[in-house]
Amino acid sequence: MKEDLIVSKKRKKRGKKRISKVYWGVLVISILILLTVIALVVHKKNGEKSAEQGNETQMAEKGIEFPYAVEGTGITIKSLSQASVPNPDSNGELVDDIACVEVENTGETYISNLEISLKMQDGTEFNFKITDMPAGTLVQAFDVNNTIYDEEIVCEEIKTENLKEEKGSQLMEDAIQISVDETIVTLTNITGEPLENLSIVCHCDMDGSYFGGCSYTYDVESISAGESINLDASDCYLGQASVVRILKNN
Repeated sequence: MKEDLIVSKKRKKRGKKRISKVYWGVLVISILILLTVIALVVHKKNGEKSAEQGNETQMAEKGIEFPYAVEGTGITIKSLSQASVPNPDSNGELVDDIACVEVENTGETYISNLEISLKMQDGTEFNFKITDMPAGTLVQAFDVNNTIYDEEIVCEEIKTENLKEEKGSQLMEDAIQISVDETIVTLTNITGEPLENLSIVCHCDMDGSYFGGCSYTYDVESISAGESINLDASDCYLGQASVVRILKNN
């Protein structure tokens, strides 16, 4: 009986040892799994943080994208490019690779004046001036200082200043009929009274886009009732004259 009791006690002790080993084994495995999960979570967060930083860096390198709609206005800057042309916005001076922007008036107003400045990532600034831009028209404006544009440098800031807008047509359709043949503008007085002291404002139209931000003004002393006169808008020689405004001066 004593021997059986001793054997029984030994078996119980061995059973406790087995349970203890299993317990510690499960505990160690659980801790390892927990540590692995924590490591994965930390790695994911670090990865997301790195991705965000990478996106911020990429955006900084990418700069402002075009087309660019100017908030609160009907102005869209469709592109920034180089041009090697006689610069109409700088006395016709011929310069290679000057900065050029294509601007669209997507609003419903007539823009009589608009100044645009672009700041590049390297500190270079471009300045453009547009006058007399009817609703729905496109303008190719050139840097007024003949500043050269390096296409590798991105734009980081755009400002518009001195925006002046007017509502309605500016062409006196109830008084004057207009026809154009290249640079020759024919004006017909369709009223019963003479029209005097007129200013005819034109742009140079090249394939549906005005060449140059500047407009050209030609004075007309008088058009008799029912009379037609011809005006040579010679500044528009690179394309076709487009009459955008007629002013009756006091």
